[in-house]
Amino acid sequence: LAAADTDPSAINASSSIAVPSLVISGTEDCVTPVGDHQIPMYQNIAANCKAYYEITGAAHCQFTNGNATLCYFGEGVSCLFGGWGPFVSLSVQHQKMFDALIPWLDTYMKDNCTAWTGFQNLLATGSGFTYQVPATSCSAATPVANAGPDQTVCAGTTVTLSAAPTGA
Repeated sequence: LAAADTDPSAINASSSIAVPSLVISGTEDCVTPVGDHQIPMYQNIAANCKAYYEITGAAHCQFTNGNATLCYFGEGVSCLFGGWGPFVSLSVQHQKMFDALIPWLDTYMKDNCTAWTGFQNLLATGSGFTYQVPATSCSAATPVANAGPDQTVCAGTTVTLSAAPTGA
């Protein structure tokens, strides 16, 4: 969320990220402008599955719970004469953020296959954001079932199937 390049460089460090990654930013982030921070990080991520989600009108400090006085002060000073804005409200920014974040995390943290469909539907039909997802780089983690070698089972015969985690 509104990631900042640091010292040592977070942009350079992002090349070591090999797990599914979602970068969320805002078009009106004058503290860590997307072209200098989030986009280079996103482009440098090594993972095949990555997404960049930029909320239109979103500001840097509004990724907090709204209770970040020092952040808002610093953002106000940074943006004062920069021609930034218009900004979306805190509630709109949070809704857009959670619209993407929740199905992404449900997909990759909870192995929820239907959440991936929700994420794709959001990207296809939503508004108030832009995004980048490399073609066919991401998919839901679908389980693979293997009941063992094929067998012929006659009518009236009882068959017992059992399951175990991979590697068990």
